[in-house]
Amino acid sequence: MPRVRPKFVQGAGEACGGEYRHGFRLPRNGMGGNHASDKDAQLADESTLGMGEAHCERLERTGRSVKWPAPERHPTFAVGNVKPFEDEKMMEQLPGLDELTRMLQIPCPSGREQLMAAHLAKRLGDLGAEPRQDGQGNLWVDLPGREPGPGVAIASHTDEIAMVVCGIEADGTIRVQRSGGLYPFKLGEGPVVLVGEGEQVPAHLSFGSGHTSDPSDPVAQFNRGSKGITWEDCRLLTGLSSVELGARGVRVGTCAVPAASVRGPTIFGPDDDPLVSAWLFDNRGGSLTLLQLWSWLRNAGVTPRRTLHLCFLVQEESGLLGAKGWVRRNQVETFVAVDSTPMPRGSGLSLDGRPGIWSRDSQVHFDQGLIGDFAAAAGRAGTELQYAVYSAAASDATGVLQVGGAERCATIGYPRENSHGYEVVRWSVFRHLTNTLGEWVSSY
Repeated sequence: MPRVRPKFVQGAGEACGGEYRHGFRLPRNGMGGNHASDKDAQLADESTLGMGEAHCERLERTGRSVKWPAPERHPTFAVGNVKPFEDEKMMEQLPGLDELTRMLQIPCPSGREQLMAAHLAKRLGDLGAEPRQDGQGNLWVDLPGREPGPGVAIASHTDEIAMVVCGIEADGTIRVQRSGGLYPFKLGEGPVVLVGEGEQVPAHLSFGSGHTSDPSDPVAQFNRGSKGITWEDCRLLTGLSSVELGARGVRVGTCAVPAASVRGPTIFGPDDDPLVSAWLFDNRGGSLTLLQLWSWLRNAGVTPRRTLHLCFLVQEESGLLGAKGWVRRNQVETFVAVDSTPMPRGSGLSLDGRPGIWSRDSQVHFDQGLIGDFAAAAGRAGTELQYAVYSAAASDATGVLQVGGAERCATIGYPRENSHGYEVVRWSVFRHLTNTLGEWVSSY
């Protein structure tokens, strides 16, 4: 299988069809094996994850609908720099890769998740779901259960870490701080985009010239190893004046993220089970998993015991705020965050395709009985879990426990190296994670 490099071209077509008929394990209910029936395959073809229309329609909240523009670029794949990559076999081997690539093109800093919400609402509608949205920006779909009573929420967050503008000089040079757990060394110098009010404005993250021996210069101090680069040492170069930036909707409080051209994904490692790197999986990987889970449950004909809510929540990176707000307005008995599983030194975690589950994070212990239920579901799905304990991590499930929003909470996800940077995952983990969640919902 050739190595693949993403290539982004204006107006590229839809993704290859039928990616959800391959690789996803179905419950033992007569459909059998790892391949779906003809009817299931037809459903899978209908659930192909692509962008589609040039505009995404916002969900109605106040009796009218508002158009949000879709991302400007639609991705396709290329082998080297020769021609677009259209190998259906690759799509079968790496289901969901095209959808991840599309999500990577959508900037979604905390508090500015509207474009991602519009994309996810469109995708959920394509999959036959009827998404709902609250005033906070949280998006979710319901799968009605057999029994009444408080249901189950499985949630991903839709925001990403970013830079936030804290000052604009007259010449258009911009000073920034972090939004969420972002550090300059994770970014390096490179192209970024300012998510302005109405348009995206290109810029470049700069640390300054490396040709200096001035002992007071932060770059010289960094070169000597006496000091790291801090946000005070960073500037965004825009080529525009402060007046021109203002006319384009850039102000103090505007956020910036790496440009789409440098986000990836990049595929490497063994052909049969490659590694994939990108900026950022956190938490596009969770949203991808929930889209795949909806297709899994639909194809398998699963009706959960209690109503299942698949949630796409805002502002996790800025205080777990979307989850805390959503559970105050929606009663659930169990809340499961689907998020990444960081791999700090000494954690014992591995990029081997097995999902990871959090036993304890920096603030709470998660429900150990629920963890045991997920371990049993993983076994039925043909995999096993890795267990994690953290001193510097939290998830939406942490916030739900803190506000008493659910009796039982857990965090399960995909191990990733280089957390909050150019993150690396084993692609097969998304298949194992989706299958595990599907088995758990089927037997809950």
